[in-house]
Parts: sequence; C-alpha cells; structure tokens
Amino acid sequence: MKLTTTRRARESDSRDLFMWRNDPATRLASLNTSEIAWDDHSAWYSDALGKPSIALYISESSNVESESIGMCRFNISENQASAEVSINLNPEYRGKGLAQGVLHDSIQLFSEEFPNVRELTATIRTSNSASIKIFHSENFEIQNEEDGVYYLARSLRS
Repeated sequence: MKLTTTRRARESDSRDLFMWRNDPATRLASLNTSEIAWDDHSAWYSDALGKPSIALYISESSNVESESIGMCRFNISENQASAEVSINLNPEYRGKGLAQGVLHDSIQLFSEEFPNVRELTATIRTSNSASIKIFHSENFEIQNEEDGVYYLARSLRS
C-alpha cells in the first residue's frame, strides 16, 4: 500500500511550508540557515505558485486525510533542460523512512508534467548524510564538492 499521495502545492499549503522551513533542524541542514519572516515567505510563496519556472509538490499521508508530510521544489533552468530539486519534510514525519518516497513520487510527477527537462540537480551540505542517502537512492550522483557542499545530478531521460 502506498503511504503517500503527491499533488501540486496550493496557496493553502503556505503556512505549513513556512513552519517547516523555519524548523531548527531544517535551518541547520539548509544552505541558508537564517530564519525567514512570514511576510518574506508569503510574498515568495505567492510568486512561486505563479511562476512557470518553479514547480512545488506536496506529499500527503494516505493514512491521515490532508496531513502534509513533505514537499519538493523544482527550480527549472531558463533553457528548461534541467531543474534543481530540494526536499523538506514536516518535522513530525522525519525519521520515519518517508523522505525517499516523497522525493521519488515528486520526481515522477515532475517528469510527467515537464517532459523536456532532461536532468535534475541538487545541492546538499556534506554534513547532511540523510539527504545524501535519499538522493543517492534516486540515482543522483555527486558531481562536485566545494566548501562543504555536494553538487549532485541525475538524468531524467536516456
């Protein structure tokens, strides 16, 4: 049985993503460790939902109706050949083995909606072993390491 369902983000998801982004563990693993103000997040989120170069997906628990467990964001390059993907989980669902499914399902949905994108990239702190493991499980390979950050990539099309 599938543990999650994945859908496009909606305006009503904004508060959840704001809370998850400002969670101390999220901030520690992020490239930008600063706390984000609600007004800044709200403006960014509304803009992001309307941008064709950003795709946001929410994964929800199949067991608890409307309980969001994680998100993936894809920032699509200007030439639409690649996209950088990032993931964040609801702090209540961390450590339960769900992140790989959130990433997998989001990549699958993204690749259906954006068939021209041929490569995915990710940027992860070298100290974030959990994320590195999850991205490796989805066939991302380390391309480079610089200043404590891994740059990973994987092909979407053969």
